[in-house]
Amino acid sequence: GDIVTKRLAIEDGAYFKGKIDVQREIGRPGASGESVASAGVAAVAGASTSKSSARDGHYAVHLAFFLGHITNAVPSEFIVKLDVDAKAEKMLTGNNLISIGGPGTNIVTAEFNRYLPVRFDEKNFWSGLVDGSGKRYSLDNHGLIAKIKNPYDSNSSIVVVAGVRSAGTKSAVIALTNYSEEVLKKYHGQDDWALVVQGFDMNSDGKIDYVDIVSGL
Repeated sequence: GDIVTKRLAIEDGAYFKGKIDVQREIGRPGASGESVASAGVAAVAGASTSKSSARDGHYAVHLAFFLGHITNAVPSEFIVKLDVDAKAEKMLTGNNLISIGGPGTNIVTAEFNRYLPVRFDEKNFWSGLVDGSGKRYSLDNHGLIAKIKNPYDSNSSIVVVAGVRSAGTKSAVIALTNYSEEVLKKYHGQDDWALVVQGFDMNSDGKIDYVDIVSGL
């Protein structure tokens, strides 16, 4: 069904398809990103397999509220899919995608990884991130926020929010949702853009609650 709300949370493993009307100001003043409302938007979370455990699915809908900061639009329809379903249903073209989770747990992130300005090491996804100069970011709490034009469809974009491990993915999500103004300060609608962040547990409760930007394009 459809939802009209100012706030929405989705639990891990849940599935939603329908319209979300978010009652908030759309876009970010000064952003020059393209509108993507006509193309549709899908958030894609990794599915658990026998070789990996994906724990990033519940971040998908939370990131919908910040899509406007990246693309200058909050679309009227926002679909949450598992990576395997998105690929099987041929959603990798014709849709703007937000892929949550690293390539070791999300096959959609793996599909687009080699095109990212900062990418996961193709020889071993779990070994860390590598930027264009060869600098590596290999800590578990290193996270990536990146946007590229879809290499298979020039009319749509791919956003990747992922980490070296689950702690890194959480760091990237917190950076985008809690520190969006700082994170997007140097984003001005570029087709290719990336930022590496690092999360910290400042109050020693075992949970990441603060994020630093450690590299940006």
